[in-house]
Amino acid sequence: MLLKHRQFRSNQFLGLHHTRFYQLRYSSSALKPPNFFTANYKSQPLRLISNTYKVLGLASLITGGAAYYLLSEEKYKETTLFSGWPGKIRTIPSKAVEWTYTLDSADGPIKKTFTHLLLSGEEVEKKVKNGENKVFVNREGNHVKSWEINSLPSGDTGEDRYSTDIISKREVKDLLEGESLFWKNWWDFRTRLYPNKQGEEVLEGDGKGDLLMFSVFDGHGGPFVSDLLGRTLHGCLAWNAAKLLYNEERNKRAWEDETVGGVFNQGIGVGDGVLSEEFDPKVFSEMIATSFLAIDSHLINRTWSTLFNPIADNLPNLPPYSPAQLVPSNLFDNGSCAITTIIDVEADKLYVANVGDTRAVAGWWNPAKNEWRCDILSEDVTCENDREVARILSEHPEEERDTAVHNQGYGDTPRVLGGLQPSRAFGDDAYKIAYDDFKDIKRALDQAEPRERWRWFEECPNKTPPYVTAKPEVIVRDIHPESGDELKFIVLATDGLWDRITSEEASYLLTSHLNHSTHPDTSKIEIMATCPHSPPLPEGEHPYPKEELNMEGKWVYEDSNAATHLIRNALGGDDRELRRQFLSLRAPGVRSARDDTTAMVIWFDDRKAKQAIDKEDVRGDMTSA
Repeated sequence: MLLKHRQFRSNQFLGLHHTRFYQLRYSSSALKPPNFFTANYKSQPLRLISNTYKVLGLASLITGGAAYYLLSEEKYKETTLFSGWPGKIRTIPSKAVEWTYTLDSADGPIKKTFTHLLLSGEEVEKKVKNGENKVFVNREGNHVKSWEINSLPSGDTGEDRYSTDIISKREVKDLLEGESLFWKNWWDFRTRLYPNKQGEEVLEGDGKGDLLMFSVFDGHGGPFVSDLLGRTLHGCLAWNAAKLLYNEERNKRAWEDETVGGVFNQGIGVGDGVLSEEFDPKVFSEMIATSFLAIDSHLINRTWSTLFNPIADNLPNLPPYSPAQLVPSNLFDNGSCAITTIIDVEADKLYVANVGDTRAVAGWWNPAKNEWRCDILSEDVTCENDREVARILSEHPEEERDTAVHNQGYGDTPRVLGGLQPSRAFGDDAYKIAYDDFKDIKRALDQAEPRERWRWFEECPNKTPPYVTAKPEVIVRDIHPESGDELKFIVLATDGLWDRITSEEASYLLTSHLNHSTHPDTSKIEIMATCPHSPPLPEGEHPYPKEELNMEGKWVYEDSNAATHLIRNALGGDDRELRRQFLSLRAPGVRSARDDTTAMVIWFDDRKAKQAIDKEDVRGDMTSA
């Protein structure tokens, strides 16, 4: 999500030199056939002269046709940038793809055009399926049947990451008692049920005490924060879950507020409840939020403390501040959005926590009504969300009302301090610490003078940080609600998917895929008729954003992997040429056309879980007898 992090530069956008095709001009006489019967014409053989003119005529037609094609507005397909701005794309005769759009700027409209070689159909298929994987869960009593993943970067290396873990809640105390380094201990623990985190299956066994964690991360400014979260977030959640479950003595605050330059402070308290056998949903939700904030606080503060605290013992030939203290430069001023789902099988609870514009959507089947329900489990927390804007403004003085959330005036969307579109995220130091401190850290880490960051303001708007928080909204669901609805799937995805399809469209795509994964292209209207959904929620109850369904065109059903199925349809549906064009784009230009896209689909199978519960009930009755 690079475009959502950087400040647009009207005159510094990378461009690509284009080959210009010039139309050959001929006189009418030049194309007249020669008079082979004149006395003056005796030197050239008849066949050679005829072929020469045919070649010249064909070349003229091809060159002239290409020039007409390039200079005309024909054959363009109207589409959008992933940020929603209009754009146009087309294939040109030289087997290339052309992508063009216009940006508003203070100096007037600026047209951007990029041209890249067109991939073959085989290359497109390889690219679409390269990041896919599927893992089967065959654990008695566990509601989860499998999960499927695909991640499609926009460039050679993307900023999206994901993490999946299945652990035993009954053994989680081992994390508190391990004698080795915690992160080594966490690796050993997280691979007990899913060895080496490779392959297609987790170990069979009793799954009634399973705790499953799934997360998708969308980095911006670089992949470094999202990469770190992919390796550490679940370990921190498991550690705190173990402390809750085994009644570890703890303070009312799960972590102490820390400060950077005396200004950074974002804390959350955990309730007083002490648990013995299972998690209280309210306390567990607070623990998730606390873990998010604690990781973020440590991430922000560790750069400061590592950089400015000298090492305890001076090393020979090194200054008291060692060169290794510049290592955090990769993490500094990077950020990441995140969506996390935790499934507590024993408590029959589902938890979803989100920061940024990553999103989770669940699909429920009601057998009595014979219809589906699209349950949007998270709300996009960006500066386009009115509730988020109101929250930010309420946290800062009235005189910052026009700067805390600001539209740069170049036709762009509102952003935090005019720069960052997500209003909640991990990292993003510039929006969480004093700007003078930020510049000092940048000078030290980069050994360079920081560029002017707030150039669209007369003075620095960063007056009362923090402006961005990593505190998530946590949603709790009963996996088996009293309504009788059956949970069939959950999809977690980065905004690369949600920029192209709506939450409801994802639900239709997955319900139809569940019924029959491969079949001929089918119109969207027919799919919506054969997979009926309950009416959408009213405006005030629908999580942001509420989007219109696109009823035009068809969806394709070519993939056994549901995550790939979503990504393929997000990139053109049955318009295979458009998908080929999108996937042929490279840097520069590709990031304006499509974002990194990661989708994870978790499938549920109540039948196996109910069978295990029934067996347990029978054993219980026999014991009582």
